[in-house]
Amino acid sequence: MRRTLRTTAASLLAVALVFATPGAAHAIESWGSRTEYKGPTSGSYGKQTWDAGLDYLYGQVYAGGTLASGWCLDSLFDWKVSSGHHDARAWRTCRSTASIDSEVIDSASTIQGLQKAGTCYGPDQQTNTSASQCVNATGFLITVVNSINVAFPNNCAYHKTRNVDNTVISFSGGNPLSCAS
Repeated sequence: MRRTLRTTAASLLAVALVFATPGAAHAIESWGSRTEYKGPTSGSYGKQTWDAGLDYLYGQVYAGGTLASGWCLDSLFDWKVSSGHHDARAWRTCRSTASIDSEVIDSASTIQGLQKAGTCYGPDQQTNTSASQCVNATGFLITVVNSINVAFPNNCAYHKTRNVDNTVISFSGGNPLSCAS
């Protein structure tokens, strides 16, 4: 009887430890880089790079071919900070065979790691409204589909955009902790 109780208790403890241990897909990565291929050609992509130790973020998007009229390509990401969630960052090109990129150094918040990222291709101001238009970064469970406000400018996302006429605009997004998604 005692042996059965000990065996049962040990088995229950082992099962509890398995379920209590977070899986790799749930971990916050403190540094890394992702590239997602999406857009009018196989050479079109969005890229996100981050290093929590340096509070460093980098985003890039490249349209490797001719974009459909009125369509854009976005590189999107969002990260976790010590105080919870940080507003999104986005890079957009609406110009065919063009790219845009920039670094973001955020010393005001303690960046813990990437929360969600992806690349979306769709109508301007609506790039992430359909799952068929987006590719999520590998290893992240939170989707970029409809979870980032891509109607720029807005106070929920820093963005940098290259327009069809090759002008570049950017917007700080206001307070980086102002939005919940």
